Amino acid sequence: MGRKNTEKAGKGMYQKGDYVVYGTKGVCLIEDVMAIDWGADCISSEKLCYKLAPQFVKGSTIYAPVENEKTVIRSVMSGEEAQGVLSRVKQLETLWVKDEKEREASYKKALLSGNSMEWSRIVKTLYLRKQERLRSGKRMTCIDERYLHIAENILFGEMSLPLHLTVKEVGDRYFREVDAEASEYDN
Repeated sequence: MGRKNTEKAGKGMYQKGDYVVYGTKGVCLIEDVMAIDWGADCISSEKLCYKLAPQFVKGSTIYAPVENEKTVIRSVMSGEEAQGVLSRVKQLETLWVKDEKEREASYKKALLSGNSMEWSRIVKTLYLRKQERLRSGKRMTCIDERYLHIAENILFGEMSLPLHLTVKEVGDRYFREVDAEASEYDN
């Protein structure tokens, strides 16, 4: 499968002070790298773990094994990559699936991928869907609202660091791009 999810290309483990994206928890600061005994009943099972502090969930701490096959841990995108997400919003295909169960499964898969462009697809899809429903006098479904909120938080949170903007400012820029695309179709 190549390099593990927890490794930086060619540099090995992450270090104390690094920012990473941890699964759907978003941007986390690595506060420490430590050995933790996960064993029970006198069986030692010591593993090297990251002590993570989620940056947008205050007061929370996550202990994640360095050798983690379940959850994607990756470096935060660069400023260039964040700008790329913004510049590709207009060309990004939406992820709409009519069947509610299949749609939720596609959202889950996209979120768990750890891929910022997949998160962007969720945000764009659900934002446009929300606008469409509002124009029809309807509200968003609970499932769509939940996934939009999760995807916005992790995507805009990650983009805010390299762009040196607040999460709200990133969201505003992102939605201006989506709205500009929508107005091009209206004309």
